[in-house]
Amino acid sequence: MKKLFFFGFLLVSINLYSQSINYKEPELIEVSLFQNKLDFSTVDILLKNIKTGDSFYIKDAFYGSIYDVKISNEDLDEDHLSEFIIIGPSGGNQVTTIGYIVDLKKGIKPICKFESCDGNTNYFFLNSILLTGNSGSGYIAKQFKYCLKYKNGKLYFDNKSKNIEFYGFVKLIIENYKNYLNINMDNFYQGRMTDFEAEEYENTLQAMIIQSLIADEDTDMIGLINYYYKASDRIEIIKSILESYIHVKAKTDYNYFE
Repeated sequence: MKKLFFFGFLLVSINLYSQSINYKEPELIEVSLFQNKLDFSTVDILLKNIKTGDSFYIKDAFYGSIYDVKISNEDLDEDHLSEFIIIGPSGGNQVTTIGYIVDLKKGIKPICKFESCDGNTNYFFLNSILLTGNSGSGYIAKQFKYCLKYKNGKLYFDNKSKNIEFYGFVKLIIENYKNYLNINMDNFYQGRMTDFEAEEYENTLQAMIIQSLIADEDTDMIGLINYYYKASDRIEIIKSILESYIHVKAKTDYNYFE
């Protein structure tokens, strides 16, 4: 049975926020959150396996308010036993989140850690973790979606290019980006854009191609770039797209080593 908890309990006596949650089924775990009592900028986590007594402490696990930390239990690897996912803000100039996966079959220490470039906490999609990546930075960054699969204690890129539901979901993103590029292409070619607008155009093109590659590996990347980006620095934008795509598809640093 899936559970979702929202934290928010004030312990005035020690001037910090804390909340403990006990899971009764199928395993027992206690999660305590502690807000920085000086500037309220960071949140620490204390994890405890009630059965074994083992515990693990994560300092500065999140950067933001304790009220934004959420926890749920999901059967990520479909073995009929839940993993526990703790999600909270990572701070910074952009709305980003951090997630920790605790698999009690492998111990109380988080086994995987992931980040997503949005504030959405509804990450579970078709038995996978749905995450957001960014092309560019700041307010003109453009997003793309991808999935990770948890199996054997690790997170892997989950190729859902043949899944109708996922393809339908990302197809809308791709079509919106293409519409923007078609409308603004002439202004970009004729130099009628500000630097800010030109960067937004380039970010949109990159995000559109990366999303297309994630949805369908047969995407004609070179053809799209030649059509939408007739500029001398095409090699640089190709390199940037490939680096982002390879980073998503072949990333291996999801394991939690701290």
